Amino acid sequence: MRLKKLTLVWSLSLCWTQLMTVNSVKAEKLKYNIYYQWGIVWKMAAEATLTTHESTFKSQKAISLQMAAKTTPFFDHFQRVRDTLVAITSPDVQPLYYAKITHEGDYFLKEDATYSYSGAKTYIKVRGFKRTRMVSDSTLTYPKANTVYDMLSIFHYLRNADMSKMKVNQPVPLVIVSGNEFFNIKVIYNGEMTIKTPNNINYNTQKMSIIFEYLKNNKIEKEVMEFWMSKDTRHIPIMFSVKLPLGSMKAYFDGVDE
Repeated sequence: MRLKKLTLVWSLSLCWTQLMTVNSVKAEKLKYNIYYQWGIVWKMAAEATLTTHESTFKSQKAISLQMAAKTTPFFDHFQRVRDTLVAITSPDVQPLYYAKITHEGDYFLKEDATYSYSGAKTYIKVRGFKRTRMVSDSTLTYPKANTVYDMLSIFHYLRNADMSKMKVNQPVPLVIVSGNEFFNIKVIYNGEMTIKTPNNINYNTQKMSIIFEYLKNNKIEKEVMEFWMSKDTRHIPIMFSVKLPLGSMKAYFDGVDE
């Protein structure tokens, strides 16, 4: 699995419910600037918004999240990107629905996943669409009691985790679904630090590393995304950083859209 862009694990003795707080993020719209680095050159490549609001899903209360990203006019000349991630969770951050909409130049693909639960098993109906035509339809089954997240709900989960129960440098395994596969990940809490964003604002943050593991050519490959969130009760994502096959990419918090 390759992490191309940002359009985005604790101790084994701690279970999912033990890490959660009651202060679920319910309504906000956060702005981000995304920078691409190639060699020593950094260039602003895209803008993104992360929107959260209360909603309903199948007649039950829910939290809806959306990450929408678009390239700047400069990068539009090379490849125009308009990508969106959507996630819906229960108020206690149990995933209910996920969609990834990829629109890059003439290429369009929508993938969605609908979660259901029975006993200790998680069932995920996964579909793929090209324009208005369905190109795939399958159901995945995760046979264990672990909660399965996706590339957006995992960050909502981390924002609502009880940071006082985390130990520095102690990894905890979680599972995400991407496409029609499950992937093992580990999140490592790296401790507290102060960072400065390009708009010269200092933030007191808590840093985490998210390690993605997958099989490639019969070898376990790893990719790492670093993630800093504010130390206050809102746990706002302040910065994301990921290395790419060529260069790297960082996303910086640029304020709240009131």
